[in-house]
Amino acid sequence: MLTEVLKDVTYRIAPFDLDTAREMIADLRGARLFDGYRGKPPADKEALAQTARGRLDHGRPRSAPRLKELDINPVFVGPEGGGVVAADALVVLKA
Repeated sequence: MLTEVLKDVTYRIAPFDLDTAREMIADLRGARLFDGYRGKPPADKEALAQTARGRLDHGRPRSAPRLKELDINPVFVGPEGGGVVAADALVVLKA
């Protein structure tokens, strides 16, 4: 939503490691917002990095070998230790 309006996005070709996911978060123009501001606590960047690299709650989905695209948007990031919540997702499988 706001990400698309501001065009504040970053891309990598999957699969990538956790360090790359952390770099992706740091690459965002709004990255400092994750550190907390105006009395808000820092966001759970680690949970966001884990999600970005494809580690969902129960590891890789069984459909992973057939996975062509995965778009999770929006993702709400809680305070440190609070995890993330995906509000919507689109999964495209290979034929």
